[in-house]
Amino acid sequence: MDVLYFAYGSNLCFQRLKAHVPGVRALGPALLRGHELRWHKSGTDGSGKCSIVNVGGDAIVHGALFAIPRTEESALDRAEGSGYNDIPVSVESTQGDVTAKTYVAVESAIDDARQPYSWYKALVVSGAESLGLPHAYVETLRLVDAVDDLDAERVRRHRAFLPCSGSG
Repeated sequence: MDVLYFAYGSNLCFQRLKAHVPGVRALGPALLRGHELRWHKSGTDGSGKCSIVNVGGDAIVHGALFAIPRTEESALDRAEGSGYNDIPVSVESTQGDVTAKTYVAVESAIDDARQPYSWYKALVVSGAESLGLPHAYVETLRLVDAVDDLDAERVRRHRAFLPCSGSG
């Protein structure tokens, strides 16, 4: 039995996710109502990473639904790293309304002053585009301020996944 996983950040980049979880299958776009995307999770590299916040109302986070083999669920947890908790969320998808696992930043890892690195933002934007997420939503992702990463090796390693493709 697979675990359903709702991705909304850099894991929208299918080949990057597949590098961590080889058996992953893309199930298509999905949306989470009542939440907003924030780039305020403190990464171990000093930059801002994506998280979601339950704000209610008309807010929507667009993302993608993936099937993760249960035997590889721990690999996904390791890839997400510290500073996140996994929670169940109800998302709307091409599979219907389903409950899926996603990750949210723990309170102690939130820093609203953090900004993403340019390569991280590029992974999120390219992943969103490759999955056919709504154009207007992708444009809001493009508007996020990002900073350059001075670690050239880290930049090279992460940019190797660009451009993202929707299913490998």
